[in-house]
Amino acid sequence: MRRIYNLAPLLARFGILRMVRSDTHGLFSLVKSFPVDIRPSIAAKLSSTRHWVTGAAEMAHFEESAQDARALTSLDRKPLVVVAADSTWAKQSDGYKLPEGVDGAALDRAILALNRDQARLSPASELVVVPGATHASLATSERDAGRVVEAICTVVARTRRAWHR
Repeated sequence: MRRIYNLAPLLARFGILRMVRSDTHGLFSLVKSFPVDIRPSIAAKLSSTRHWVTGAAEMAHFEESAQDARALTSLDRKPLVVVAADSTWAKQSDGYKLPEGVDGAALDRAILALNRDQARLSPASELVVVPGATHASLATSERDAGRVVEAICTVVARTRRAWHR
């Protein structure tokens, strides 16, 4: 991934990604997961220099961010809803394949355990596991993304109630 994020900004800057974005394999495989009417917008975003420069910066600071996340032990009583897919983020139906040798069931269990740990950061939290969802479908499927929107609305409502007490 690091190599992709180092090379892709250059390819985007010279317009090469715009030329290949109709290819729904490789970097643009996620595009076909979105509803048809917004696919051009998603493809345009994925072929922009800014998208890849931002991703490269995220990758460059990934370990530092992971350390910060591991150090977080409490959100006090702040409202939190953790939305989780019930299966690996990488299903063939999303156009992805798990790397060879990766045990999908073990990965599912590990990710769900991490989601449970996140939900324990606040006593005002909730874990929502979306049946049939994958990491990608939480953004690309109207049904699954709707659960994410519901979670956001729940957190906003709980936060407003806490402010008005």
